[in-house]
Amino acid sequence: MPAGTWGRLCVLAGKDRVANAFLLAAPEVYLGRDQGHVTFPHDGYVSGKHAKLTCKDGVAKLSDTGSRNGTYVRITAEHDLKSGDLLLAGQQLFRIQLQ
Repeated sequence: MPAGTWGRLCVLAGKDRVANAFLLAAPEVYLGRDQGHVTFPHDGYVSGKHAKLTCKDGVAKLSDTGSRNGTYVRITAEHDLKSGDLLLAGQQLFRIQLQ
């Protein structure tokens, strides 16, 4: 991964096929339908601002930002991430890769 990034968020289109990938460099990365760094305007199951990825002191965390449909296992608090974890927000399936 390029210097200055702490991870990559891969949008999956099937079990092992990556449809798109986003480098994670900002300390906070928001996912949403129409608000955030990574958006999915055509997915009605993704809330306007759905979830937040953060990385601090080498620890990546996922938190739901009050979405209507939840994020993967309907987390309600921050969740420590490890490389290879799968995330589901709306109808978007992701795999996260960390440095």
